[in-house]
Amino acid sequence: MAQSAPHDHDDGERQALLPHPRELIISASFIYPLKAYSPAHAIGFVYFFSHPFLYPLLRARLAPVVVLSIVVLGLLFAFAYLPQVALLTIFHGPLAWVNAAFLVLGEGAAIVALLFEAFFVDETLVDVFDATLINEGHLALLLPAREIHSSAADPVKQLGKHLTSAQFGTVALIFQLVPVLSMLFLITTAAGAAMWAADLENQRRKELAEGQQPVGPSHSDSHV
Repeated sequence: MAQSAPHDHDDGERQALLPHPRELIISASFIYPLKAYSPAHAIGFVYFFSHPFLYPLLRARLAPVVVLSIVVLGLLFAFAYLPQVALLTIFHGPLAWVNAAFLVLGEGAAIVALLFEAFFVDETLVDVFDATLINEGHLALLLPAREIHSSAADPVKQLGKHLTSAQFGTVALIFQLVPVLSMLFLITTAAGAAMWAADLENQRRKELAEGQQPVGPSHSDSHV
């Protein structure tokens, strides 16, 4: 019995490090990728589709993704399907024709997702994020970095041009094109983005402490 005490002690320490079910339920951090802050719209996709003002942001990207999918899948079936059938025939026999088709479809989906995320979706994600913040009453969070047309009809139409994020994104993209180091820069860019956000928040707090209006254009009349 005395020899098993150290193991019991180690098991107790490991159990202490694990989150308790009650803490998981209270924090519910695992839900936030799907959750929006409005209690009436607990899940992100429900929030999106229950707010029609967000639809134009989706429609604007449907045509590019359809064209991109057709081009990518057409090229893959034209040039990569038969070679993969020949290779898979060695292992799968007659099923190689079916398996190669699924393989090409999977490859096409991965390529389309990478290209779409790299060249088409970034600005849309930012617009959805910013429009949701405006709709939830957090307009002040956007003022340091974006023009806001506050008298426009809906949150999407209130979005103006980015003041500083375009420069940040351009530099980040250039760094991510560097061979070998691109993945390193992808990770370190997240730290740079956090530092930038922290600087903006520090500036806002400083201005509030000094009794000034936080810096940030609110073009409520001149741009409408």
